[in-house]
Amino acid sequence: EEQRGKYRTLDMNQIESWAEVRGRLLHQAEGRFELPAVGDWVGLVPNPQGSCMIHRILQRKSMLVRKVAGNAACEQIFATNIDLVFIVCSLNHDFNLRRIERTLAIAWESGAKPIVLLTKADLCEDPEPFREQVEQIAPCVEILTVSVLLNIGLDQVQEHLAPGITAVLLGSSGTGKSTLLKALHKHLVS
Repeated sequence: EEQRGKYRTLDMNQIESWAEVRGRLLHQAEGRFELPAVGDWVGLVPNPQGSCMIHRILQRKSMLVRKVAGNAACEQIFATNIDLVFIVCSLNHDFNLRRIERTLAIAWESGAKPIVLLTKADLCEDPEPFREQVEQIAPCVEILTVSVLLNIGLDQVQEHLAPGITAVLLGSSGTGKSTLLKALHKHLVS
């Protein structure tokens, strides 16, 4: 997590602390892309009396980047070191093929593997035509139909998650991302 130049970190012992970028890393950074982002592995100098110091960012294996709203020239990093991008689109009035296409482009450019999740299948009489539309724009991408309410597709999503795999859910508000996360968490601990 990043908040106003401070970063919530988690070390190898699962201990949380707040950290700041100081010294050479801060002064030599030529732009936002050379500063830490969510998902980065960093060199951290502990400080029991206050914020720790981030002195190094390890090489990133992937980077999710989006354009800043209203400014075509600026981009921002919103996550790094992601293995899987679950692109979430609901099978109700919110289904938007162009949004899926734009999010697929972001996922491919990041270096992560995209998987499309068509959620809220319980609200759709026949998900197959929607699935076929997505296959037309993304023939090599796995597409899963999911309904948390009917317990459809959760096992298929879970198969992609394993220790050491970092995944992110991308999609509009109301597509079922939080509901899906809660169901997957419940599935993991049961």
